[in-house]
Amino acid sequence: MKLGLNPYPAFWDRTAAILATLCRRRVYSLKILLIPACTLLLYLPLGFSHLSVQAHIVGTEHEIENAHPFKVLVLNSYHDGFSWSDPIMTGIRDTLHASHLPIDLWIEYMDTKRFREKEHLETLYLLFKHKFADSHFDIILTSDNNALDFIIDYGDRLFPETPVVFSGINGFNPSLLKGKSNITGVVEKSALKASVNVAKRLIPDLQEIVVITPGNVTGQVNRKILEKIARSHPPNITFTFWDDLLISETLRRTKNLTPRSAIIVLGVSRTTSGSVVPVEEVTKRISKIGTAPVFSIWDYLIGKGIVGGELVSAYSQGQTSAQMALRILSGEKIENIPVITKSPNRNIFDYAEMERFGMKTDFLPPDSIITNQSVSFIKKNRKLVFLVFGIILILSLFIVFLISTITKQKRIEREIKAAKEEAEVASQAKSNFLAIMSHELRTPLNAIIGFSEIMDMKMFGDVGSKQYKDYVKDIHGSGKHLLSMINDILDLSKIEAGKMELREESVCLRQLAQDACNLIRDKAKSANVEIIHEFPDDLPEVWGDHRMIKQVILNLLSNALKFMEKNGKVTLKAEQSKKDGIVFSISDTGIGMTEEEIELSLRPFTQIEGSFVRKYDGTGLGLPLAKSLIELHEGAMKIESSPGHGTKVSLYFPPERIMRSSSA
Repeated sequence: MKLGLNPYPAFWDRTAAILATLCRRRVYSLKILLIPACTLLLYLPLGFSHLSVQAHIVGTEHEIENAHPFKVLVLNSYHDGFSWSDPIMTGIRDTLHASHLPIDLWIEYMDTKRFREKEHLETLYLLFKHKFADSHFDIILTSDNNALDFIIDYGDRLFPETPVVFSGINGFNPSLLKGKSNITGVVEKSALKASVNVAKRLIPDLQEIVVITPGNVTGQVNRKILEKIARSHPPNITFTFWDDLLISETLRRTKNLTPRSAIIVLGVSRTTSGSVVPVEEVTKRISKIGTAPVFSIWDYLIGKGIVGGELVSAYSQGQTSAQMALRILSGEKIENIPVITKSPNRNIFDYAEMERFGMKTDFLPPDSIITNQSVSFIKKNRKLVFLVFGIILILSLFIVFLISTITKQKRIEREIKAAKEEAEVASQAKSNFLAIMSHELRTPLNAIIGFSEIMDMKMFGDVGSKQYKDYVKDIHGSGKHLLSMINDILDLSKIEAGKMELREESVCLRQLAQDACNLIRDKAKSANVEIIHEFPDDLPEVWGDHRMIKQVILNLLSNALKFMEKNGKVTLKAEQSKKDGIVFSISDTGIGMTEEEIELSLRPFTQIEGSFVRKYDGTGLGLPLAKSLIELHEGAMKIESSPGHGTKVSLYFPPERIMRSSSA
């Protein structure tokens, strides 16, 4: 809609779209139609602002969304949990949800991967006829060939005149839709020829291409394509087809292949009992044998044993079909939306598999995506490196600024400090690498912290301006924080180098836990966190390093408080058993972690939060250091957690380290 005197073109376009939607949805309610109509009449003579007009329009949209949701049926050829079709469903859901249209989504799984018989389809027809007898769908989306074939055979009887949008169709032929004006969609077209060419480039002395095909529709369509490709290739490359073999037979034959062979996996397999072996399990097992590189045509198999190639994206299939469906729901005629025959494929390769077979990335297509490529420590921990150097730089600037403004009386102290540092550096020249690192990093920081404490306590007189006092506090706090980080890093390095020595003695876990709780009492009190102790009266002492065990408990308590909202609870508990020795656990009611996050938390320098969100400070060394220290005592650490249900960390002290009482 376009008017010459219109100062708000976006308003007119939006209003026209709303009226068109009302008419298309057959919403003739006087209340709904009157709002935009009256708004238009009042707007011209009175010159109402476009903001108030748009408020009416938003209200009208709300009426539409709440009144008449679109009923959408998704017919999936396979079953929930199938690796190929699940991303299609995700693409459909994401796209429909992002549209903000009112959608009533229905999903039916045909399960034809496990039940291929004609009788199964007849049963589905009878089931749907009964189930949807009183239902009318605005549109139907189908996933893969079997669902579309079902609609072509039974659709006129089940869903007459309902528009259909398909996805994931192999071997598409326009004649398939002859006489079906209410069907369109997106074709799945695997780039088998491109995959064969990539295999030839990556394996210069390639002699044989083995094609593993399942007995389903998709497998047979792809087999015919490869047969055609094989006829156009020179005789020095042999194409061998293994059709619908049992997984045991496939693996047996794979052992006889050589690195001059390439394997192309095109689908699932089966066991002797008839159970389906998913395609990702097939590629993993074949790749594990390692006699020849494995290729395929689907992107979800990257990281599961295949080298790569020009791969089909299941998510893009679902996303594209849902976009076409939204166009139809928005009023566009299905006859004006042609079938999309260009499949949105991508060149993706697994670097680990390529390196395994000595393949060079120089031979890959220019737009290739390479996954699992090794990354240097600096690149992998770029933020941590920048953080450490940034803190050092800021502290250095503070020191320079303060030194330049302090009185001449402090100059003597600086000279003494410099002479001491030079003497300590010289004395450390004969020590090993860890000792040198310990001196070079800790000594300046201890000096910074010590001198800042002296200045803060005004031991030698007032420093002058109030700003300088604030700077002194900033230097002291930042220095202690950095020193703690460096201590953790050096302790972890010593452990890994095998140079951390235990100073063993009899240790009372109950008293040690109490001491650690005393150190964090103020922090726990400010967060209104309750700390509970559950120790048996007859808990024996253990033989170990008092400082290390206390550091482990303190690290775990600090973590528990750090990742907990206010009004939480932390429980310290110890139990003794003949099998496990003493189990000391710390449980909290914090935010919890997933299994993947638990694994990440035990890696040094790793944060479990997203790279764009840093709500919690830390270096990512607390848990790895605690685990290493407890393992020095021949013990173990176990983490149990789930999101929203808190975390439990258990420390296992072996029976050999339990101190027997004199009466025993």
